[in-house]
Amino acid sequence: MSSKICFCYIRSISLTVIEPNLKWAKKYDNTELIGIGQKGEEAVVKLLHQLIDERYHNRIRHVALVDDTAGFDIRAPSVKNHEDFVFLEV
Repeated sequence: MSSKICFCYIRSISLTVIEPNLKWAKKYDNTELIGIGQKGEEAVVKLLHQLIDERYHNRIRHVALVDDTAGFDIRAPSVKNHEDFVFLEV
């Protein structure tokens, strides 16, 4: 059995420059969606303050302000039983 060695080379490479001002070449900007989400969370916190007895307001936590990895946005006492907590994703 004989083996053959083959040498290949590329004569020229054509590169295309992507213009940074092209509409399709821009990164997605989610700033508006983040703002909408934050306003929704703030509205829920405000509603919870209206629905829950004032003695329990100190237990309402807007967790998403300090930790976006928790899996929920707000931890608060339940509206039905203030001794129980609910974890809300808005």
